[in-house]
Amino acid sequence: MTTKQLPKRPNIDHLKGQAKLLLKQFRHTESEALERIKAFFPKYSSRTLEEIQHAKFGLQDALLVVSREYGFANWSLLKSEVEHLNFPSISEDTRKLIQASTQGDSQQVRRLLADGADAKHVVTYYGGNQESYQYEPVLLSPIRYGHLECVRLLLQHGA
Repeated sequence: MTTKQLPKRPNIDHLKGQAKLLLKQFRHTESEALERIKAFFPKYSSRTLEEIQHAKFGLQDALLVVSREYGFANWSLLKSEVEHLNFPSISEDTRKLIQASTQGDSQQVRRLLADGADAKHVVTYYGGNQESYQYEPVLLSPIRYGHLECVRLLLQHGA
């Protein structure tokens, strides 16, 4: 049972679309879909294609099949990997720098920058769906909140 390889920048909506297409193909009893289900859906691995054809199979099941085709135990793990590949996490120092600069704590900003925190880092925010990802430089929050000393410090460090 070979697995598929995720592209460098996978799209979660495309993967959901693959699951929806699999479900549609299952409902039309297409043999390729039935074989994929047999190969990657543990509950039906020992059933015949005819038994699978008459079995209960929904979107959650199709999401599991797609996940397993890409080598993940479940949809949640696949989704986490997609988010990580598209939106890598930031370091703890950078997270602290963002927090301090947003709060206007110029002393903490100065300490963090002296310790090597990345003033040039682009921050990714996630608001619940893929369209809610935003990219903004660390510098934007202190500008937004009027923390001019923090802005000056960040600019001095290449922001």
